[in-house]
Amino acid sequence: MKTTKITIIATACILFFAACNNTQEKETKDTTTQQVQAETANWRGTYTGTIPCASCPGIDVKITLNENETYEKTTTYQESDMHTETTSGKFEWSADKSKINLDNENYKVGENQLTLLDAEGNEPKGELAPNYILTKK
Repeated sequence: MKTTKITIIATACILFFAACNNTQEKETKDTTTQQVQAETANWRGTYTGTIPCASCPGIDVKITLNENETYEKTTTYQESDMHTETTSGKFEWSADKSKINLDNENYKVGENQLTLLDAEGNEPKGELAPNYILTKK
């Protein structure tokens, strides 16, 4: 009889702790989702910066993101007769709403900034990494 009571109490404790752990995991996931949504909530606006260029001193980039998920992107290649190109269209969000794709380029959307990602969708690393960040004006 004592063994049965101990087994019941042990099982109840295990189930209780398992339920607490699942609640904590769900709360963590919900918090992470809310953080991503909060970071991307204020994504509308104009972002500027100068990204590295292999054949010139840099490329001046200006991207305007509109509420209707359209964009206008202007690039100016420095010291190459100041060649300027403007494109526009509709951008697409990643499934988790943390990145956008425009002109076949992926950008991570952060608080008041866009980070140009590499071809595999990774953030740049190394000492030049800050040069791939466009800041919101």
